[in-house]
Amino acid sequence: MTIPNFTNPEHKARFDELFLEYVLSYSNLFRVVGRRFYGENFSVDTLSPQSFEVIKDLTSTFIYETEHRFEKEYPEYKEDNDLFFTTGSVRKAVDAYLADKTEAETE
Repeated sequence: MTIPNFTNPEHKARFDELFLEYVLSYSNLFRVVGRRFYGENFSVDTLSPQSFEVIKDLTSTFIYETEHRFEKEYPEYKEDNDLFFTTGSVRKAVDAYLADKTEAETE
């Protein structure tokens, strides 16, 4: 599903609301993880390129989760041509990042 042509303003508002809920939830968790590994002075400016890849994957996850939940609430927007989506790439990227971070700390 792509962002649909909404049939009324309430549906668009709900889609936007769902997306914001996911962004806020994930960004709060991201800050918690960042502070856990980098301390209270954690800043996005200190992220490695691999960490930015994780953020890109999370953005894809936000979009997917928003679309999926929206389609459940408004089935008339459901499309039959959904692509296969897996969050495995996010997990691999996070695992690789944490392994690199741990390795750097032990050196």
